[in-house]
Amino acid sequence: MPKYFATAFFQCNEQGWTETYFRDSGGVTDLAAIADFDRNTIWQKRANCLALPSKIVSQRVSLDTVLGDSVLNYITIAGNAAFESEDASTAVLVRLGNADNTRRKNVFFRGVNDGAIINGGEFTGPGRTAIQGAFDSFFGALIANSYGWKGTLAKVEMDVDGWTFDTANRIVFTVDPTNFPVLANGQKVTWRGKDMGAGRPSKLNTNIPLLNIGNNTVRTAKPTASFPYPGVGPKFVRRTYDLIVAANNRYQKVSTRKAGKLSHVQAGRAPVQPRG
Repeated sequence: MPKYFATAFFQCNEQGWTETYFRDSGGVTDLAAIADFDRNTIWQKRANCLALPSKIVSQRVSLDTVLGDSVLNYITIAGNAAFESEDASTAVLVRLGNADNTRRKNVFFRGVNDGAIINGGEFTGPGRTAIQGAFDSFFGALIANSYGWKGTLAKVEMDVDGWTFDTANRIVFTVDPTNFPVLANGQKVTWRGKDMGAGRPSKLNTNIPLLNIGNNTVRTAKPTASFPYPGVGPKFVRRTYDLIVAANNRYQKVSTRKAGKLSHVQAGRAPVQPRG
């Protein structure tokens, strides 16, 4: 059945953040219908947990296995006018757990009523009592409707024995065959680079789209700059993912989770990146 990402975009003054949950749509593939379901089922309840001027400004849905299919709706759902918000980087840390609590996901709940946080960072203020029902209603809706997160089921590391560059400036990796999976010729995979710089920063230490070209060899899907192979050490990590359904939630503590720029606004100067 199709699994999808449900994302809401938030704003508090000149800062923003997102929250994303993962869900099985139960056979529904109409993204507009899925967006309506999310808005009516969880995002309205999430907005009730916010205090002004915090608000939801848009939502997005996207099927997990379909590239470029996302639907973005510009909506405005204001926070609760009875309360004033903490700053956008102050959050209540809430832990979601699966049925037997062997998996967990941390959710940083921003836009909280400032009367709920007292004594230098305790979620015990009188404002918590006033807004606790909205919190419980939101997390209750998440659990009742089988929302969760996309989690790792298995992780396998593969040694990278070397790499070269083809005439199109794409990196061609030779991988140790021991844990190399069975792939069709030309099949696209995304693996994460690990220790690619052998002790120094490398832009290959990230998720890399790759194409299988046979004989335990893969190449980058597009031209990529990198330093030459540094010797023994680099690895690829491939993961198997699936939906992990939330079965419970626990309020942990007040934390800091830095908010960023407003979503859908042009970014500023990018941070300095490794050269290879």
